[in-house]
Amino acid sequence: MVARGARGEVLRSGGHGQLDAGLSSEHCSGSRQSEQPRSRRKSSSSSRRRYRSAAEPAMALSMPLERAEGGEQRYLKLSPKHPESNTAGMDIFVKFSAFIKNRRREANEALEKDLLKTLQKLDKYLNSPLPDEIDENSIEGIKFSTRKFLDGNEMTLANCNLLPKLHIVKVVAKKYHNFDIPKEMTGIWKYLTNAYSRDEFLNTCPSDKEVEIAYSDAKRPTK
Repeated sequence: MVARGARGEVLRSGGHGQLDAGLSSEHCSGSRQSEQPRSRRKSSSSSRRRYRSAAEPAMALSMPLERAEGGEQRYLKLSPKHPESNTAGMDIFVKFSAFIKNRRREANEALEKDLLKTLQKLDKYLNSPLPDEIDENSIEGIKFSTRKFLDGNEMTLANCNLLPKLHIVKVVAKKYHNFDIPKEMTGIWKYLTNAYSRDEFLNTCPSDKEVEIAYSDAKRPTK
């Protein structure tokens, strides 16, 4: 994942929350501050190889500044406040990869169930109120979370890792396996809908067509 500073500085993260200066920014470009529409790259064999080698699809996130005491500017922390947000959905892409790479028809049902279980786990987390959403003095308990993203209403590094993967799962599983994320998983669909409304996601997320081309060998298992 790549996070960009307000003046163009590039800060990199190796995943959920830990910064790593050694990772490449090849798959992350643009930021929320960009006013130009994202240009579509032409599909080619080289672009297909690039996506297939991207075990960690990622997005770029513009890092806002806050003014500390004395007028000094500093970056806002992008690490999640709640540790559980770091690992939410972390096994979805593994189960998805096993599902789409499978070529044995008899194993397809079990692999699909494994993928559904991981999606259900994420959906439950997204629908469950976070501690800071619960008012201990309230008579009526909160049953469902109203937050937009994993850890609250703002993007964090955890979202930069998970959202691109979830987008690929949605597109590829539907295209090549006729698998839809169930509409009953309201937490996931609300999460995706909120992400699609954010420039930092739209400006760095490949189009559906690009994803389909990159995963064109993810066909249904044959007899």
